[in-house]
Amino acid sequence: MKDLLGVVGAVARNRALAAVMVAYAVFSATQNAVWIAMLVYAYDRGGAGTAGAVAVAQLLPAALLAPVAAAVADRRSPVGVLVGGYLIQVAGMLTTALAIAVEAPLAAYAGAVVASAAVATTRPAQTPWSRGWSTTPRSSRPSTPSRAGSRALAWSPPAPPPESCSPWPGRGWYSR
Repeated sequence: MKDLLGVVGAVARNRALAAVMVAYAVFSATQNAVWIAMLVYAYDRGGAGTAGAVAVAQLLPAALLAPVAAAVADRRSPVGVLVGGYLIQVAGMLTTALAIAVEAPLAAYAGAVVASAAVATTRPAQTPWSRGWSTTPRSSRPSTPSRAGSRALAWSPPAPPPESCSPWPGRGWYSR
């Protein structure tokens, strides 16, 4: 419990990190709400089969795009990838909302697929972008979070993996 309070206290003292954590929590809640709402909408329009097809249609492009987005976020500006991903998500969600308003289910599903696929760009971009939030020197950062810290920050942006897990031999995650 002491570790948990220490983590919460450290986040609370870092205003920039606290603001990002709140924003990320809102982003995650919104993402999950849109996902659930789209599946409920699809179920209402065509039953379990339609809802299942829409779920697969949202997951498959995101799964295929995630490795590409991660490579782009690592090689280019993660902030640019993040902003671009957010803009595409907004466009997909607006398309979905407008299509639902005019009762065009196929357009609503297409917008949801675009928004869902765009999430695959934001997740990998958040990791390298978030490295600068820590005020702890790199040499003293633990290689793995404490158990309490992991539970406290379960909804936080993903932490970068250890350098030994770099997908490019000889090039660590922190070698910028």
